[in-house]
Amino acid sequence: MKLSRTAAAGAGVILVGAMVVAGAGAAQADDFYIDATDIGVEGASYPDSWFIGNGAVGTHTFGPSGITLTSTSNSYLLLNGLTPSTGLVSLVDGASIDVVTGSTGFQIPVFFADDNDVDTNVEFTTLRSTVFAGNDVSSTGTWITSQAIISPTGTVLYAAETTATLAQFETALGAGYEVLAFGAGVGQGTSATIASITWAGNTHWFIPAPTATVTPAIVTTGASDSTTFSFTATGFVPGDDVELYLSNSNSGGPVGVPNQIADANGAVTFSYQSATELPVGTYTLGALSDDSSVNVGATLTVTANAAAAPAALPTTGVEPTAALAGGGLLLAAGAAFVIVSARRRALARN
Repeated sequence: MKLSRTAAAGAGVILVGAMVVAGAGAAQADDFYIDATDIGVEGASYPDSWFIGNGAVGTHTFGPSGITLTSTSNSYLLLNGLTPSTGLVSLVDGASIDVVTGSTGFQIPVFFADDNDVDTNVEFTTLRSTVFAGNDVSSTGTWITSQAIISPTGTVLYAAETTATLAQFETALGAGYEVLAFGAGVGQGTSATIASITWAGNTHWFIPAPTATVTPAIVTTGASDSTTFSFTATGFVPGDDVELYLSNSNSGGPVGVPNQIADANGAVTFSYQSATELPVGTYTLGALSDDSSVNVGATLTVTANAAAAPAALPTTGVEPTAALAGGGLLLAAGAAFVIVSARRRALARN
């Protein structure tokens, strides 16, 4: 099922490399975590979700490293029809694909203007990147058409299986083109594992949704520099190099403990003790991978030290009842003294 997670800007901080900066005014982006229930099939039109393209023969499976596409014959395409319809160059320049193993590249099906031949349908081609590994994708790289790009007057501008830059293809498509979908594919008899695809500012993750816990989660400021915190996080790509950081709404950064390598299940565990007392406040103890860009944190709350109890009265050894009785005697004696003094003053005036 889909899980949308607003990027760190929504929480007020963005971790950038080794520095946390305030997120006010930053653009929002969503992370979507995709599992097997989210993968449909192509129908009469492209659905606004992930689907396997028509004619694909193969399999797809999910694991800790992502979705593995395997083609047995023809190609096996994983596509998503939810996309802006124009802005092809800018969309691709902001896109990325994290290929963990194998070879794959971007697939972008498009419609463009009618070529004025015997039919009245718009024309179709798929633009495929020729970068088939890693996570680099660029409009200035080499792209290839699946079918010819033909002008409205019938001129063949680019034949099928012709290479050019994406900017050149976008010019040839003309003002009436429409981006139909984005995604990736593998060729006949090949396989690839994809951890994530970023498109139109959103990242679609094919790895398990991350989790994080810190123990203890609440500590007083006085104990904050003598407590060893245990931090566990999941949802990384196995083999990721993961760094631990501490942040609040104002600042933050790495805490200086050795990085951990995500295990076969995508999990890491850190032990952390602060070198100084942490001021009262709410913090995020989190982990970030520079490899896959997975970033997950847990809330750590630092409270004020407990107020000191009031000092007890000194013990005199006298029982309370005796003290009360003594006090009563003193009051009685004082009263008698006042009465005698009053009588003496009265006699003196007579």
